[in-house]
Amino acid sequence: MIMTTTPKAEKASKTTSKTSNKTTSKTSSKKASNATQQLKQLFARIAQDHLFIDTLETRHSDSLDFHDTSVWGIKSALMAAYQAGLAAGQKAQPKAAA
Repeated sequence: MIMTTTPKAEKASKTTSKTSNKTTSKTSSKKASNATQQLKQLFARIAQDHLFIDTLETRHSDSLDFHDTSVWGIKSALMAAYQAGLAAGQKAQPKAAA
């Protein structure tokens, strides 16, 4: 059996496909934006809690943008970032298995 489509059916299919792609890209964009925002917040919290740095934003001043930091503070911040990565990986793992 040979199936053919009419030009009208092809056009409707393409239109539906384009709409679906736009919706998917908007959703993906929102998720990426949300993930980026969460990552920025995590970095800021680690910097504040472990390195005693108020903000990670550039302030165009050496006295505000450069910090003296202890090696144990850096080690603590790296450990916090590592732990956050482990937690995120474990959280995402059940989704991949489902």
